[in-house]
Amino acid sequence: MQKCKSYNHQSPRRKWLRFVVPCLLPFIALSESLSATPLKIGEKFIYDIDVGGVYSGTATMEVAGRTQRSGVDCLVLRSTAESAAWISAFFPVKDVITSHWDPVRRRTMWNEKNLREGNYFRFYRVAFDYAVGQAHWYEKRYSGNRPRGKTGGPQRQAVWEERSGTTWMLPDQFQDMLSAVYFARTHSEQARAGQSFILDVYDELKLTELKMHIHQKEELTLEVNETERTISAWRIQPFLNTTGMFQRAKGDVIVWISADENRWPLKVSAAVPLVGSVDVTLTKYIAGH
Repeated sequence: MQKCKSYNHQSPRRKWLRFVVPCLLPFIALSESLSATPLKIGEKFIYDIDVGGVYSGTATMEVAGRTQRSGVDCLVLRSTAESAAWISAFFPVKDVITSHWDPVRRRTMWNEKNLREGNYFRFYRVAFDYAVGQAHWYEKRYSGNRPRGKTGGPQRQAVWEERSGTTWMLPDQFQDMLSAVYFARTHSEQARAGQSFILDVYDELKLTELKMHIHQKEELTLEVNETERTISAWRIQPFLNTTGMFQRAKGDVIVWISADENRWPLKVSAAVPLVGSVDVTLTKYIAGH
């Protein structure tokens, strides 16, 4: 399929929220149905984030609307991760990722990240030009993101830094980390135990490679929309070529995707050193129209 590289991040203990939606949920394999359900405006998934068994935040993923990008009709995809009130009191987290996705050619046209985690602030946006195989990007970050000396902490006289650039020689088909979710949900290929897949993804201003392996079907019991239900799901193990906290999980990340035509991302579990277990579990689903 496609080929990619990795991205770079710091990994202090509480920055697990940065990776929850953009770096885990995209590892969706292909369901057993030969035809995927069309995406609908207003569809929204809401998740609880638990760290070490303690509720620590909320994540969402939705088809927020429609827009045009370079004359192409696109869906607006959006994901968020936000810390619970008790964490926000001393370490506020609010991350928003937005993608403009071409549902006809099934590829990303534009991507934006807006990250706020404690004293970490970062924003970037990328526009993709497939005609010439380029990505044009702009990034703005707070220089205090970088620790100072052995004691850590923000730099003195921290200021915002801006830069822009172009990534060259891109393939004609790839995703960003968020659009990869919807690419997989609309894929028509059947899944079977033992399959492995590779997907090219542009993330952190680079092209990177996502690998995923389908283990087997399992029955997963969840409480969704205040109703307990048992859902048949594929158990999938992703392998992400990245730095940061989930690199240290050493493959101990498991994703469950519903094994029907809806391909709901149901749950993600990861074992992370220093942090413990991180579980992202679907609690509410809003159907689109």
